[in-house]
Amino acid sequence: MNRTVFPAPVRFSGMPLPRWWAVEDGRTNFAAVRPDSTDLARLIFLEFALVYSNDWFLLPCDLPAGTLASIRGLMVTDVFGERLWIEPAGESGDEAEGEPRGPRPWSMFSLNALGKTGDDAVDGPGPGLLLPSSVPKVAEGPVLEEVTLIRDEMANMVWGVERTVTLPHGEARRGTEAAAEVLAHRLRLHPPQPPAAPAAPEAYTAMSSVPENWIPFIPVHVPDQNRDIRLQRAAMPSVVGGGRLVRPRTSLLREGFDAGRQYFVNEEEVPQAGTKLTLAYNRTRWHDGRVALWLSARTHAGRGQASSGLAFDYLADTRPPGQPGQAQGG
Repeated sequence: MNRTVFPAPVRFSGMPLPRWWAVEDGRTNFAAVRPDSTDLARLIFLEFALVYSNDWFLLPCDLPAGTLASIRGLMVTDVFGERLWIEPAGESGDEAEGEPRGPRPWSMFSLNALGKTGDDAVDGPGPGLLLPSSVPKVAEGPVLEEVTLIRDEMANMVWGVERTVTLPHGEARRGTEAAAEVLAHRLRLHPPQPPAAPAAPEAYTAMSSVPENWIPFIPVHVPDQNRDIRLQRAAMPSVVGGGRLVRPRTSLLREGFDAGRQYFVNEEEVPQAGTKLTLAYNRTRWHDGRVALWLSARTHAGRGQASSGLAFDYLADTRPPGQPGQAQGG
């Protein structure tokens, strides 16, 4: 299929102007963008916007949904009437005769070997552009599970806080309420023994406790690496005692738990702001009227760090309320 189009320069808000003594749009402040050293996508965007944006042109090309398009090349006609045939990058056949074809260079919005496997597979991206079918609107149901991965710099670890859990009958409940109900039920079944009268007003405590909807992730070394780390799911001892450990209740944090497998999270997946994970049902209609229903998990940006209140090696006050030297509420 051949199409004739007119190229237009790329334009976006705040882009550098081609003239030296021109003032750009102040509504976009690129200086406020502060990417991390590993945020490659944002770094590539800034380099394009500040350095190479004036060198790019936009060619309109409308495609139907659900198609795989491949550009053979561009026939460019300049103002002098000369016509130049330009092939896609990496497709010009610059390889020497008899030499094996090398990997294609990196590109964006392309496919990896166009789904080929075996001896016909090509290392690197392919020249095709896949435009999958889509729907104009998707109805999202109530959140069934919500987990927040937050950093605790004081404890040097990451917590998976189960904000919303799904009960056995299918109803969603706040994680703090569900954990408190389960803990109260176990305390009724196994009431703690009354402590003996302490000889000292303060007792040494090795470690405090945290709410049972807080699942710890501890940093461990990546295999065969000395510096790289990843986050491994761990467990906290329950307040009830007896050697019981707190188990995650959401499927987002329970991955591989019942099978006895370890669960790891890449360290870069939990930034300083944290990460929020949600699980909910989605419903939509296809172009022929059919109803599609699926369960989806999504990631969102967190709201910053938090403290679990976990403390180690401290003295706990053992005196009952009301004795001298202890604060009372009024």
